[in-house]
Amino acid sequence: MDFPYSRVYSSSNYGILGLMMVLSHDGFFGFSDSKYLKIYNRYDNLMGLRDLDGNEAEIEIESDGTSFLRDFNGNTMSSFKEANKQMVIRDEAGEVYHLTFDRISNLKEIYSESGYQLTINKIKSGFEVKDNQNNVAEIKRQKFFVWEATYSNGKVLSTKRGIWNTHNFILEDGKSILNIDFDRDTDNIKIRNNEGLYLVINNSYNPTLGQVHHHHDHSSDK
Repeated sequence: MDFPYSRVYSSSNYGILGLMMVLSHDGFFGFSDSKYLKIYNRYDNLMGLRDLDGNEAEIEIESDGTSFLRDFNGNTMSSFKEANKQMVIRDEAGEVYHLTFDRISNLKEIYSESGYQLTINKIKSGFEVKDNQNNVAEIKRQKFFVWEATYSNGKVLSTKRGIWNTHNFILEDGKSILNIDFDRDTDNIKIRNNEGLYLVINNSYNPTLGQVHHHHDHSSDK
């Protein structure tokens, strides 16, 4: 599914910003209660996040794929390149996750220092995802752009993609639990789920600016 942060990093940097977002306490860098969120360049390598109520956060983006988030409550998240194909993410609560990737930068394993472990293995037509709490899911491609996840507890989730990739859905038992709609005219992405989340994200961030100017003198802005 297309998402604003997917445009920031290439696959060679593991999509670490998206993984940081998933591991943030609400899955949206603290903005899950916001209805409108703007993503923009604050400086060359500094991404700004601002909602309609004036809540702001910023993410420092480094060329090696590491990032540092500071949210509007003063909480921080950070990532670090531990080794080749290995990254570390610390969430807002201080939990540390170790992530391992394969040779084509797909996530293979994640474990937390508090003891949680999740592994992703390739199987025929898809993947097997399992953790150390007896949860197992098989994710298989049914047809082009359609995936189905079957969980060990019997739950089945499936994806559905509309024309020109502008409408994306996740279905549970045939009912939509997550919609992501992309408006090409405004570059807005609208996210809705079945638990009351409504979030419109405008992506004005241009990652190429950081490739032109690598340094910014912050002292001149004070």
